[in-house]
Amino acid sequence: MVDFVLNHSPKSYLNGQMQPTINVSDNGVTAVILAGGESSRMRQDKSLISIHGVPLIQSIFHQLSTRFEKIVISANDPQKYAFMNCLVIPDETPHVGPLMAILSVLKRLQEPIFVVATDIPEIPWTILNNILALERQYPDCQAIVPITSTGEYEPLFAIYRPEIIGTIAKALQENQRHIYGIFAEIPVAILALKVDETIPNLNHPEDFERYVENQ
Repeated sequence: MVDFVLNHSPKSYLNGQMQPTINVSDNGVTAVILAGGESSRMRQDKSLISIHGVPLIQSIFHQLSTRFEKIVISANDPQKYAFMNCLVIPDETPHVGPLMAILSVLKRLQEPIFVVATDIPEIPWTILNNILALERQYPDCQAIVPITSTGEYEPLFAIYRPEIIGTIAKALQENQRHIYGIFAEIPVAILALKVDETIPNLNHPEDFERYVENQ
């Protein structure tokens, strides 16, 4: 079963049947790897950290290619990712944050996008499949966003539709840079994660060391 909340409040839950795994050819969503962050906590570029000889961003790309026909990178240094041989979309205004990155990509592509941060070493497939299922079930929702069992949004592992462009632009004009700040303004499908469902990320050097040790 997939627990989810429609519209703005994560307080009243509905239940819906989980749909089968979405095939790579029919999900209709473009995957976007966000690689424009500062990586200040990691103290080196997270996207290029080598795991078993493969840059992290390349590992994420290969994982996503099993579900998405089209994958692009959001970054402000296209030359850095020339080895990826894919479209790199820079922010309209650099150094504003991920909300600007989402806006820039949506304006360029004009199609639904699945956003994933570049510090996620392993895609949690059950969560992704459930997000894609909700995207198909609720085409009028402008975002499909997971929320943890402790009530925290996971906006960098979520789907956004082009209909959200105006809301994001308005938020940025008002100097609102937090992604979750726009959720009260739009119809949102929220995927409620179970206690044991997590989206892993590598924010600090210790996270990376621990991840490699457990491989």
